[in-house]
Order: sequence, then C-alpha cells, then structure tokens
Amino acid sequence: MRVSIKDKDNYMCYHLSDLSPEYEKVLKDNHYIKEGDSFYKCFKLPFANTTETKHNFLKYAEEMFSHIVSLKPMKWKEGLMYFASIAKDSDIDWWTTGKAALALMGVDVIVDDLDFIFYTPDITLVNEAFKEYIVEPIVSTEGTKRDGIFKY
Repeated sequence: MRVSIKDKDNYMCYHLSDLSPEYEKVLKDNHYIKEGDSFYKCFKLPFANTTETKHNFLKYAEEMFSHIVSLKPMKWKEGLMYFASIAKDSDIDWWTTGKAALALMGVDVIVDDLDFIFYTPDITLVNEAFKEYIVEPIVSTEGTKRDGIFKY
C-alpha cells in the first residue's frame, strides 16, 4: 500500500494506491472514492491539528486498514482501555458504538475498529487529548451530527 497526501484548493486529500483487492470494500465503506486503481478522501482545510493529523495518517493508515480487513489482529480491548484513560484524564464524555459495543455486551463479533461518540462541547478537548492519534479530522457531516453530537 502506498499512502500519500496532497493539498489542493483548500482541501487536504488522502490518497491510497498499490492496494490488494480486499481493501476496495473497506475503503468504499469508509467513504473513500475510487479513481482508477487508487482511492482518495478529501477534507476541507483548515481543521484542528492539521500537521499532526497528516503525520498520523501517513504513519498509521496501512496498519489501520489492515486491521479492518482482518489481515492483522486488533488489540481492541487494550486500545479501548488506553482511549478511556486519556478521555478520563481530559474530562471528556464519550461512549462507544459498533462492534466494540456489541462485544462488550457479550455478542461474539470480530472487532476490527473502535467507534466513539462525543458531545459537541468536548470536541476541542478531544482534538487536544488525541492529537497524537487522530488519523482523520473530526468533522461534522450530514448524517453524523444529531442534536449536538458528533460521531468520530
């Protein structure tokens, strides 16, 4: 997998190429757009922690998507505990959804990512507390913003 980033016309675009076929569905499910043999996803500039977020994407993208396609096992319990400790230290209200929530309730699922929900007033705290880990900017998009809540 080749990972790159380009800034153009007030947008930052993630670009993934040289991919094996099993990544296509995962990338489409994560709102990446296919163009030829590669995929891209763009975010309006500016946003919080632009430099750190770019660095994190370049560093973690391949590992992140490998977890999702189950090419590499995810230590989701350890990740969730680490996340919770940072959130607690930063006084951030949150909850988890998706497969992790199902697993915590005893449902037998393979957890391939962690999904978190935050309250809008905490977004600045979230960006600061997790700036070393955020790989995509936290943005409001139609369908994920309801009653003052952002999905990350």
